[in-house]
Amino acid sequence: MKGSRLAELITFLVNGHGDEEILRVSNVLLKGEAEERRIAEAANLKLQLVRRALYRLHENHIVRYRKVKDNEKKWYDVFWELDVDGLRMSLRKRANKVIEALTRKLEYEKSNIIYACTSDESHLRVSLEQAAERDFNCPVCGSPLYPSDNGRVVNKLTDVISKLEHIEVVERR
Repeated sequence: MKGSRLAELITFLVNGHGDEEILRVSNVLLKGEAEERRIAEAANLKLQLVRRALYRLHENHIVRYRKVKDNEKKWYDVFWELDVDGLRMSLRKRANKVIEALTRKLEYEKSNIIYACTSDESHLRVSLEQAAERDFNCPVCGSPLYPSDNGRVVNKLTDVISKLEHIEVVERR
């Protein structure tokens, strides 16, 4: 997986959406261990923003740190690096949540007769009971609902679940 794509994935794991500071810090850490001031320089961010991003990454077990005492300055330098095992665990945890949601959707599709809108298939798909409650009219546009062959949906869900269950979440270095 290329560096910037991995950094985007890390950002998604932490937030569920993009975050510029996490993305920049992750890109720096993909090059190896770095002291937090060097990360700030390389990412072109204020140290406070870098620390906030690092703490969020650490809370999600994606980075780890070590402190080295600087006897001359009388403070600690903090070095950060990606925690590949933690990243793998976070990715697997997220994949398992997706698998659970897709499995629930698969069971729903298998156990219900599904009705769909005649004018736009992107509108809500509903069960027979829900269609009857709406007098077999689309809840979005009012067009008639018709029985839908959900075999394609069932096959696609089964395929995606299988792929997620067998995916290697992070390549070994």
